[in-house]
Amino acid sequence: MKKTLILLLPICFIACQKKIAGTSLPNPFVTQAQTFFNGVLAQKLPLNSANFRANQVRVPDWDQAKVLPLSVGSAVVVPVHFDIHLFVRTPLAPSNLLDLSLLTKLVIFRNSTGQFSYQVLTLIPDSNAIADNNVFSGIVLSEDYSGNSLTSPGRIGQPMTVSTTSPRSVVADDMVLSICTEIDGYNYAVGDAENGEAWEESTCTLYSFGGESGASSSAFTGTDYSDVGGGDSGAGTTMLIVPPTSHIASVAAYFNCFTNVGGSDHTYTVTLAVDQPVPGTRDAWTVTSGGPTGSTQASNVINAGHTFLILTESYGSTTITRNIGFYPSTAVRPSSPSSAGEFSDDENHEYNISGSYTVNNAEFYEMLNFITSANDGTYLYNLNSNNCSTFAINTLAQAGINLPRTVGSWPGGSGNNPGDLGQDIRTGNIPNMVVNTNPSATHSNVGQCN
Repeated sequence: MKKTLILLLPICFIACQKKIAGTSLPNPFVTQAQTFFNGVLAQKLPLNSANFRANQVRVPDWDQAKVLPLSVGSAVVVPVHFDIHLFVRTPLAPSNLLDLSLLTKLVIFRNSTGQFSYQVLTLIPDSNAIADNNVFSGIVLSEDYSGNSLTSPGRIGQPMTVSTTSPRSVVADDMVLSICTEIDGYNYAVGDAENGEAWEESTCTLYSFGGESGASSSAFTGTDYSDVGGGDSGAGTTMLIVPPTSHIASVAAYFNCFTNVGGSDHTYTVTLAVDQPVPGTRDAWTVTSGGPTGSTQASNVINAGHTFLILTESYGSTTITRNIGFYPSTAVRPSSPSSAGEFSDDENHEYNISGSYTVNNAEFYEMLNFITSANDGTYLYNLNSNNCSTFAINTLAQAGINLPRTVGSWPGGSGNNPGDLGQDIRTGNIPNMVVNTNPSATHSNVGQCN
């Protein structure tokens, strides 16, 4: 069963719109269209309870209305903005999240009798449309404002024709769509996951045909869809992990002042520091108005969290501490997940859960040697199989510490991740681990090793 995922998150709206040239018709045409549609809203028709999107607060942005020449004649195209943002993930572009506020359009035009009609079009692009904003291809949903389908959901591709995606059956005087595509997701506030709500739309039971007064099932052409929605197909965003800001050129020099001394007068500890994207949950990623510096590019709305290590040696009045994390040397994403790895001084990186172990000098140096050996320019970072969390787990394994290797998923990939690892620490009762659920904001390096 194909699935389309929608996530509902209250984040800052990030506009990514391309202006489409339209005809220079007088403003009264837009005013007339707005008056017509206000009359539709005044009817206060019942919303389709099975359509999650239709039951959210949304507002046509008339300030951004454009008049375009479509196959049905001149049409007013109005972006529809959701008050709380919905993100879609589709199998046609699995590595991207798409903002429905940039993909939903109210289209108003005059029908063959000269009366105003409208459709609400949701144009969900595939990977080709995301790459080329000028030509739309992907999924088309045509609905009235109450969330009832006006036509069967269609797939626009090459050639630009709508193909029926499922059989339809007649029930009384209405058409009912039977289609095995589901829209499901999770509605939660960033930082308040416990108050979230799982929900699902299923087109197997959702779509009835007929539509409310003023809505039209007039068919548009592929060119129409490109004009209406092609310019916003680039609304997708993807998980992006970027190189560190505090690159360690020589790990050997960075570790140089650690001493390999046996006996009880030297104490060695390793702390697994985890920055969960949503603290207290297994979420492998979340959407944020700006990712934290370090593992996630600040301009990217995807926050994947981070895992790093704090290594400490103490003897007498001396303490030596080094923070170190594993990163790609060039930006990676689900569609291009590998890069040569490199290391960062993570003393300024935040974390929200940690687990610590006391080890002997031999075990401590097994970990140091493993990290140092990976600092050769050829050791690979892979978003799925050898990311920051995987590397930290593998490092502790050198000291005989076996941690859970829980695999989570994100758009376009899966693997070990800070969400699952942090939750394994919180709830796993891992032997010999000292858990800290309220770590200090300060974990500075101590000692001049290089």
